[in-house]
Amino acid sequence: MKNIIEIILGGIGGLVVTLCGGFDIALRTLLVFMVIDYVMGMTVAGIFHKSKKVNMVP
Repeated sequence: MKNIIEIILGGIGGLVVTLCGGFDIALRTLLVFMVIDYVMGMTVAGIFHKSKKVNMVP
């Protein structure tokens, strides 16, 4: 069942990208920077173990 849902969602995603003009350089650049931002956020969280955005109980 899970594989069927993944196949359907992948097909819908591919169709949307195709209808919007394809996967051009602007979208690739955005994707690269989103991945870099995510990795940097996880790295900082792993190194400092602190965040002012989250109320953590000691």
